[in-house]
Amino acid sequence: MNRQERLRNREEAIKERKQAQWHKVRKEAPHKRAAILKKKRDAARLRREKIKENPQLYEEQKQKERDRWQRRKAEGKIKCAKEMTERTHRKVRRGNQLAVQRYREKKKKESLASTEASSSAQPQPSTPSPATEFSIPVASAESLKKKKGRKKIASNRSAAQRRLKKALLENKKLQRQVWRQKKKIQKLRDKKELTPRSKVRKLLRGKNVDPKIRRRLEFGEVLQKQITEAMKTRSWKVKKVFHPFFSGSLVKHYKMQRYVHGMLSKKCLRKAKRPKIKILLSVPEQLNRSMSPILSN
Repeated sequence: MNRQERLRNREEAIKERKQAQWHKVRKEAPHKRAAILKKKRDAARLRREKIKENPQLYEEQKQKERDRWQRRKAEGKIKCAKEMTERTHRKVRRGNQLAVQRYREKKKKESLASTEASSSAQPQPSTPSPATEFSIPVASAESLKKKKGRKKIASNRSAAQRRLKKALLENKKLQRQVWRQKKKIQKLRDKKELTPRSKVRKLLRGKNVDPKIRRRLEFGEVLQKQITEAMKTRSWKVKKVFHPFFSGSLVKHYKMQRYVHGMLSKKCLRKAKRPKIKILLSVPEQLNRSMSPILSN
């Protein structure tokens, strides 16, 4: 039987003995039970203090605790933070916080008791000296410290709120600038001249159209663009020649004048006035016409 098995058997025996004692204590009356438990706690405290006084026994005790901890961890009774669930980890963390809080309160009470005992042990002077007259009590000093801490926390919180408000305003401003730039880009895209095929694609977006119809629309857009580009370099007199082709009865009947206006200027499409024809007479005829009123008189 090796050392670890002996230690395990010894711990099991101690555990059984403790359980038996606990069952025995539970059967006692409540006031007797509290007294027995207090007696046991005091005895355990004295035993721990006695072990701490002896360095060899203290090292052995610590080694036993290390072995027990390793064994419990191997059995899965002790888990690390990464092995715990979120709920268990939160529960353990809360327990640790409460334990630390209790420990600090206990230390504070001990320090207050020690200061009161030391102050009561010192003889009180008949006349108060300037040092004792302006001395601050411990409780008031702690309250001042608490007030300073709360004031610092409040100032930090208000500073954080101001920073958050400033960041939100800057974010809103940046979002508005981004929106403006997007609008500018969209306007530039809209102003960009589209090809005939792009125009037809934009016109029929989201619609299921026969390819033949799509092809005819493309042909109409191509023809319109070709005429527009060809007429840009021509004079208005040359454009006037093409007026009858784009202002016929069919164009008016189907109300297509606005499409024609994109190809030719308004000046070219304006209705031409009939020129006045002057008839030149011969010289004898002009004389007869000018002399006829005189001869009649």
